Amino acid sequence: MNGATALINTLADCGVEFCIANPGTSEMHLVQALDAV
Repeated sequence: MNGATALINTLADCGVEFCIANPGTSEMHLVQALDAV
């Protein structure tokens, strides 16, 4: 597990249901983690 996955899992555990992202270079780890949830 990396930091992006931990962050996405924490947000999901806290009830966050939506994430608006503009995929690019710096946030691709977060976008990839979103695919796994």
